[in-house]
Amino acid sequence: TKTRFKSIKKVVLATDYAALSSSTLLDPVKEIADMFRSHIHILNVVGEENVLPTVTQAIEGVKLEHQLQEQSHSFHTATNKDVVKGINTFVDSKHMDMVVMVPRRYTFFKTLFKKHHSKTMAFQASSPLLTIHN
Repeated sequence: TKTRFKSIKKVVLATDYAALSSSTLLDPVKEIADMFRSHIHILNVVGEENVLPTVTQAIEGVKLEHQLQEQSHSFHTATNKDVVKGINTFVDSKHMDMVVMVPRRYTFFKTLFKKHHSKTMAFQASSPLLTIHN
């Protein structure tokens, strides 16, 4: 059987607005957006509605806005206590073509107790998943 290539027009960048280690970290996403004339949907999943961002999150949001100023993009918030389900619901409802995540590095003890959203997404994603390591 022949497999058809589907153009990447809608990219979702799932973020918790934690600091990115480098201003060039999103370059692969920007290259994809430029190559395919994609729109980048920046998504933050929160556990409950009407949660205000922290000062740090607001600053990181402004940095993202600046980093993606030359690409078509928009900001979105989804409410779901399960981050992976929140991302997948958004992806399915908006018919996203690709999901981008930046996995966090944790200390040994935090890895024992922390749920790894990017690892879970790798097994549950309905669209191609690109992980960019911070």
